[in-house]
Amino acid sequence: MAWSAVEQARKSGVDVGPSISRFGVLYRALQNPNNRAFLKFQGWTDADESVREPLAEDGPERFAEFQGFLFGSDRVIRDSRQLDQLGKALSEPLALETLRQQRDIDVAVRELPEDRNAILATMRAAYRNLAEVNGQIFQFPGEKTLLTEARRIDKVMSLILQVLRLDAEDGSQ
Repeated sequence: MAWSAVEQARKSGVDVGPSISRFGVLYRALQNPNNRAFLKFQGWTDADESVREPLAEDGPERFAEFQGFLFGSDRVIRDSRQLDQLGKALSEPLALETLRQQRDIDVAVRELPEDRNAILATMRAAYRNLAEVNGQIFQFPGEKTLLTEARRIDKVMSLILQVLRLDAEDGSQ
């Protein structure tokens, strides 16, 4: 199917030389569902032999842009390990526009909305650290610097709880 996409783009007038010479990178990029969604690529997982044009109507233009993100002097990735980051950026309109304008994958990825799992992991790490502090704080009763830090933590926790309660009251998650 990947080769069919290259052929479809070539027949539409796209210079596919970079994709042919680095086909392994293109093939790896197409394994990411977000990259395929950007290309409006159909039939990756459910193709039959009759599918000769897996790209939607505007697919060849998107293929040319995608190829530009991957290859050449104006590419946005420098390492194939960034292919999944590219997929994330292509799936979010603001990150995609940033990528088009800035040509910098790191800047574009910073435009992505926060990941719930990353927030949860950070909260769990904070809990573990605070639980450890709780086990040792008895050694420093009345210590003003520690009390100031505890109050700062309390304020942040109050704000977090307030936001989470608002979401729960709205019925959103």
